[in-house]
Amino acid sequence: MKVNVLPFHAMYDINDNMYENVIIISKKSKEIISKNSIDLNKIEEGFDSTDEIAEEELDFDPNQKKAIVTATSDFIDNKIEWNKIDREKK
Repeated sequence: MKVNVLPFHAMYDINDNMYENVIIISKKSKEIISKNSIDLNKIEEGFDSTDEIAEEELDFDPNQKKAIVTATSDFIDNKIEWNKIDREKK
């Protein structure tokens, strides 16, 4: 997979607080990863190994984009819903 450079100004165009941007993107990335992960508690339900779980449940494409890349692209394309935190309000 070819790696592309993402200029920081693309994120600043969405929100000028880079720390908030990183939190938003990382939460979305974590959501994507948890959606694609194997539920290891299924071993207790009669599966002998994680291979059996993967065969039955996952529709995994090893060539798909990494979660962080997808989350960052979604952030830049305004596909992630989030609210800006107003810290001056108390």
